Amino acid sequence: MDGKRGGFGGGIAPAVRRAALVIGVMLVVTAGAATAQTANAPSADAPNRAMTAEEIRSELFGVDMSGFTSSFSPEGPVAWRECIEPEGATLYDFAGEVRRGRLTVSDEGGACFAYEDTAFESESCYRVSRVGTAGYVFWGGGVFHATKVVRGVRRCEGADVPIS
Repeated sequence: MDGKRGGFGGGIAPAVRRAALVIGVMLVVTAGAATAQTANAPSADAPNRAMTAEEIRSELFGVDMSGFTSSFSPEGPVAWRECIEPEGATLYDFAGEVRRGRLTVSDEGGACFAYEDTAFESESCYRVSRVGTAGYVFWGGGVFHATKVVRGVRRCEGADVPIS
């Protein structure tokens, strides 16, 4: 050795070493945050990724769904049912309260529900994920699990039929 300080950063001014260290830490933190965001984002091949607008339009019109919600009651899940006609008219039963409404799908992939009792002015939009081969999860302003889906519905009837 020539008598100078050896090892990493030898002969480099302390201010330059500090700047290099700060930049290195920032790069590691940024890379970690990007990895975490990617890990939490739905991926195209994940079984429960968010459905596209096209997928929602092809699957959710002309169905009668029922299930439970896990986000409204401290006592536990609440049963719900929503029948959606092919043109988007809906019949929604939540905890015994029946409402007529409509479903529209945003270009961004939101399943948006509005109801007659609010003059269709208050819209609630949800992202939708498939669950297995016969169910869905709607998430956004609450979490709704559709555990039973009947396809091929032409007209929603039976508002007085209890939820099973």
